[in-house]
Amino acid sequence: MNFSSRKLLFLAGWIGIPLFFWMGRVEPAISRGHVALETQEGADELHASGLRSVARRDRLESEWISFRDEADLQMATLDTDLHPHLVQKRVFESAARLELDIDIQEEAGDGRKRFSVRGEGSWDSFVQWVQELECGPHRVRFESLRLVLPEESYSDGGGTRVEAVFAIPEIPAEVAA
Repeated sequence: MNFSSRKLLFLAGWIGIPLFFWMGRVEPAISRGHVALETQEGADELHASGLRSVARRDRLESEWISFRDEADLQMATLDTDLHPHLVQKRVFESAARLELDIDIQEEAGDGRKRFSVRGEGSWDSFVQWVQELECGPHRVRFESLRLVLPEESYSDGGGTRVEAVFAIPEIPAEVAA
């Protein structure tokens, strides 16, 4: 078989031109197709996540509506539900845990439950005690608070003394309604 330059050129063109189009046009299109498929899968996952989020939002909204009625009822009676004995128990438990020696007396007042407290303990414990009561679930608010540092004139050489008045706050009718 004798191959002339024309035959070789023809065979090179016959193989090279389709190969050129395959490498230049088809192969990158296949790569872009894979990227597009991966993007589509990611979009499908995001869509499914969005549907779950919408369903969760709707479920939470229905739970909130059912909770709202109960919450409004509880808020309307909150001032009477904050029983003074529960508040005193919280004050004593917190003081005992922080190793404070306190005494509580209920005071007569204008309808609000008001208590006077006297006690002795360490400065840091009193600071933590006040913070726990003010930030705690029973919403104790100190109307007056006096911490006295130890003096030599105390008979026992003692620790920090506290004299305080706190009350269970009234809840305005606008907030309760």
